[in-house]
Amino acid sequence: MQKVLLQRRPRSTPLFFPPGPLILPPMQDFIPPQPPKSFRIVIELNKSSKRLDSILLAAMHEQSENMNLKNITRSKFKELFNDGKVMIKGQRATPSSALCKGTTYVDILK
Repeated sequence: MQKVLLQRRPRSTPLFFPPGPLILPPMQDFIPPQPPKSFRIVIELNKSSKRLDSILLAAMHEQSENMNLKNITRSKFKELFNDGKVMIKGQRATPSSALCKGTTYVDILK
């Protein structure tokens, strides 16, 4: 068995750090723009979820701003997905779309 030694090249320019603590600008949350003529539901999760449909249906029933979505039937809810009217970050969502931990912005097109 042959040993291969890797040699590091010397850096051409050394890294320069100013004296004192390194101060970074505050991180801002990215909020995607809401499409026109749509209703936005903000979902906040403590852990990831494998399916969007059950979480979204519960969030629709809990909200009180849009009564049509609050009282939606399961068949009408399914039609929203089939018609491509459920969007996450500007892309069509499927009922089996996974949700990550944190905040998710779901837009329902009219």
